[in-house]
Amino acid sequence: MSNKKTTINDLAKMIKEGFDEMTEFRGEMYGFRDEMYKFRKETLNKLGIIEERIGNLEQRVGVLEKRIDGLSSEIKSIREDLKKFSTKEEFLNINQRVGKLEKMVGI
Repeated sequence: MSNKKTTINDLAKMIKEGFDEMTEFRGEMYGFRDEMYKFRKETLNKLGIIEERIGNLEQRVGVLEKRIDGLSSEIKSIREDLKKFSTKEEFLNINQRVGKLEKMVGI
């Protein structure tokens, strides 16, 4: 071990170095804090965009649900109409007629 005595100047120098290190560390922490605020802001902006897109998708799903409900009711109506046919032959006869009409119209 060294028998060197610590002088007042040595203590002052150590304290100054400690404060300099703390000042540097504080600067780094402020930089880190600023990066985190920037990241938070960007993340919130992205979340806002995502929420907006989800809202648009929900609206589109609502429209699709209405269309599906409409189609379901039309299918039920068609099934009810089909039940009215007395025989399979009658259905086939009508189906042939519809086919001929579609041909004439160009469908």
